[in-house]
Amino acid sequence: MSSSEDERKKRSDSESEEESEEVESEEEETSEEESEEETSEEESTSSDKTSSSASAKATPRSATTTPRAEAKKEPEIYNPPKTKAKEDNGDKKNGKADKKKKSKKSKKNDEQSVVVIDGRTVLKKTYELAKDKVIEFTVSIENRNYKPEEKVELKFEIKNQTSKTMKSIKCVVETKGAKPEGDSKDKKKKQKKPKKGEAERGVPTGTEDEFYCGARFPLDKYTDFKGTDSYRLPKKIDKSSGTVKHELHLSFPIRSRPINSWKNIDAWLPIEIGN
Repeated sequence: MSSSEDERKKRSDSESEEESEEVESEEEETSEEESEEETSEEESTSSDKTSSSASAKATPRSATTTPRAEAKKEPEIYNPPKTKAKEDNGDKKNGKADKKKKSKKSKKNDEQSVVVIDGRTVLKKTYELAKDKVIEFTVSIENRNYKPEEKVELKFEIKNQTSKTMKSIKCVVETKGAKPEGDSKDKKKKQKKPKKGEAERGVPTGTEDEFYCGARFPLDKYTDFKGTDSYRLPKKIDKSSGTVKHELHLSFPIRSRPINSWKNIDAWLPIEIGN
């Protein structure tokens, strides 16, 4: 009986040892699993920390780069006085160009021609308002020597191709190189100096006559005219010479703006006067 009991005890001891070993092995496994979980948790937390630190570091870099980008996109410097000066200079240049155009047009309108044809001194003048809108004047007198107080017969031919009305024809004799005849007031008159590019003109030495040519004037727009009239020379007038010259100053007033004003188209016809 004792031997059997001993064997039972040995078996129970061996079983208990095996159970304790199994328990210890299970505890070790659980502890290893726990340690692995802890390490994984630590790794995850460390990775979170690193990611957050990286994002924190990244944010200031982006914040620092944005002002640099903005600094590159600075607005262009604007200097108003210089631009104004340029504009003013441009306006001045344009003004000069306009003045040149006007001066060229005025010179063109001031041009006239005087020729002798068939014993007559013929004056021709064309006044241009616009393209294909002109007024053509032709005035002629006999080519001879006239005496003081003599009537000078004038022949007119006018072609009005514009919408302007012509009021009348005015005529006065002018003298260059001699003092005007008449009272003391007339003698004090000074001959006007011509402007640059203009021909020298004389001083009126007779009375100014205004012709309406038998109620043909005012001359309507787009209307032609052919007719004659006469101008009487003054009683006292110097004779023509190398230094003394005479001209018949002819004026043709055309309607201008405002409506009640008139603009003179001037022409000069040379004439010889003797005693």
